[in-house]
Amino acid sequence: MIEWDILHKVTAVVSDNASNIINAVKLGQWRSIGCFAHTLNLVVQNATIEISDVLVQVKSIVEYFNRSTQGQNKLTTTQKQLNLPILKLKQDVPTRWNSTYDMLQRIIQVKDAVITTIALLRPDLSINQEDWEVIEEVLPLLKPFYEVTMEISAEKNVTLSKVLVFNNLIQDYLGKHFSRNQKIIAVQLALKRSMETRFKDLESNILYAECTILDPRFKARALRNQKCRERTIEGLKNKVGKTPLQLLQFNNQENSSNVKTALVPVSSIDENGNKKDCVSIWDEYDNEISKITRPENKTVAGIREVDKYLNEEYLDRKMDPLQWWHERRHTYPHLYAYILKRFCIVASSVPCERVFSGAGQIITQRRKLLKPNKVSTLLFLHSNM
Repeated sequence: MIEWDILHKVTAVVSDNASNIINAVKLGQWRSIGCFAHTLNLVVQNATIEISDVLVQVKSIVEYFNRSTQGQNKLTTTQKQLNLPILKLKQDVPTRWNSTYDMLQRIIQVKDAVITTIALLRPDLSINQEDWEVIEEVLPLLKPFYEVTMEISAEKNVTLSKVLVFNNLIQDYLGKHFSRNQKIIAVQLALKRSMETRFKDLESNILYAECTILDPRFKARALRNQKCRERTIEGLKNKVGKTPLQLLQFNNQENSSNVKTALVPVSSIDENGNKKDCVSIWDEYDNEISKITRPENKTVAGIREVDKYLNEEYLDRKMDPLQWWHERRHTYPHLYAYILKRFCIVASSVPCERVFSGAGQIITQRRKLLKPNKVSTLLFLHSNM
């Protein structure tokens, strides 16, 4: 980072909570953000232990069709006969997020074809009606985790501000979901307990809290803890006005076409156009006013901008908060400079992992002699084109 001169640009480090990474972050004295998608995956993995017997049965069926050409051909034929879409079963992979949901959803989509084919070729793999009901009922429980993981793993959108919102929505959903099936109830309770444990006091994290409040789609409403909400707003008022505006120098260049005229007090010029140098009756009044409006009172600017922003209408959830702030960068110069240091933080380490996945695809057995600088160039092009 020193070599690339980006040390001063690091706001936070996002990782999958591995102990070695956490220790490295502490050593560098940076702020740490846990990968939200990774943690959600752990929540689901721990909870689905409650239906492990059902998952084992489904995995056995998927593995059979993946290994057996006869089985796969017969499954395809049966799907055609039943006028079902031609779909292949998906395998559950522990290291791949959402793979359990994908596997269960797919087997439900081709349920009738699977039942018919298994009955003919491998009746020992048949799933009873009770377990089919478990599969069908657990999918609505896992769907919010699937949707949130997909959305939070985006690369080109603001994601950190959604974490508190998603956490609240998931926990609300788990609290309202109802089932009479004992296995589903067990999964639901396990999900709820794990969410409460892993995301306890999330609103106390200043990065999450500030980023959420500064997102015009959510603002302070997303923080349910009143103390955290008030503390975050007060902190913003104190810090925003002190934010260096050097980050906004490009805005001045954009407005260079605007002519700036220096304002000269009329009373300071005499009849001949010369500047007066004498005591005026206004001096005492001007001195008092200067104490109130002196430019070094930066907190006033922060309070004014934060209060005005919070009184603005909420932005539609589907709109882009970055575009919203860009259009109001002159209205809220200090806030705009501050959000640049908050909205750059992602909620998931997925984008980084995609880069390494891309490296694995670039450096193959036939291309293993590529020089490091060539690999770096190819990775850059792969990530930005």
